[in-house]
Order: sequence, then C-alpha cells, then structure tokens
Amino acid sequence: MRTRLPLLLLAALVAVLLPAGPALADHANGVQTQANRSQTLTSGSYRLIIIASGYNTPGNDDARGLSIMETEHWDGSAWVNSTSQSITLNGATLYYNGNPPFDVAVDFGQDSPMLGNCRRGSIQGPTGTVGCSTANLQNMYYYSEQVAHGVTNYQTQLWKVSARFANGVPVTWTVNKYSGVWNSG
Repeated sequence: MRTRLPLLLLAALVAVLLPAGPALADHANGVQTQANRSQTLTSGSYRLIIIASGYNTPGNDDARGLSIMETEHWDGSAWVNSTSQSITLNGATLYYNGNPPFDVAVDFGQDSPMLGNCRRGSIQGPTGTVGCSTANLQNMYYYSEQVAHGVTNYQTQLWKVSARFANGVPVTWTVNKYSGVWNSG
C-alpha cells in the first residue's frame, strides 16, 4: 500500500502538468482572451462547436485572431468527443480599433483573400493553406498571423467553417460569429 500511494500521486501530478491540447505550450507565454463567443452547428447526430476568440502576449499590443473548433457525436444519451475526418477554418477576420466599425487587421482561413494565413495548433504551427485544415482530430486551434497596430482593442469574426465528420459527410456553414471586443494590453 505504501508504494502505491507515491505512484498514484506521481501519476496525478504528471496528468496535471502535461499539456492537454495543442496550443497550451504557447499559452505559457501568451494569453487566450476571455472575450470568447461560441456557437454550436449541428448536422444529424454530429455537431461542430466553434469559438471566436483572441490571443496576445501580455504587455504588448500584438494580437492574433483565434478560432477553436471541436467535433462531437450524439451516442444516444449524451454528446461525446468525436474524431472527424477533417476540421477546417474557411474564413475569419481579425479587426482592430476600439469602436465599430473596426478596421481589418488580417483575414485568415482556407478561403480567405490571403489564401491561408492560419497557424494550426499553436502560434508556431504550420502556416499557409495547410495550416487552416486538419485531419483525424477531435478539436483544433487556428491562429491568424500576428499583428500589431499600436492599438489595444481587437475583435475576431468567424465567417465560414467546415467539417467532414466521422461518418464521411462534409458540411460547410456560413456563420457570423464575433468574439467580444478584447484588449491586448
């Protein structure tokens, strides 16, 4: 019994300290904003949860748009995580300036005018159009390129997302989901 307790404590400590997702290592030096806004998009027994958010380094005026996407499946009694064949951020925009109308800082997403500009999984992840889509995962973080406009107020808009669920059915949604206005300072 004495040897089991230290092993259980060690296992619990390791579980708490290990990153739980692809973007957590970057969050050690930066901050995901609290101005999150989510939307659930359903297709049959599958759904895609999207979150419009932002990311910045404390004390700087730099910013990145952030889209968090997660797929789930209804198992007959509850929604459970589901590995999708693909999860894609087709289009998003990071805006800046304090009050609407905002100015466009950068577009990002597979269908954006900038043809990609995503960083997949972390701020150091793959970029370009390959960075805007991923296969065989349950969730993904997509970041825009870093911008710094000498201002502190930003807002992220998601306008097109898609997924190919585990059942092979592709679905694309045109959305109009904005994060709250967030401060990068």
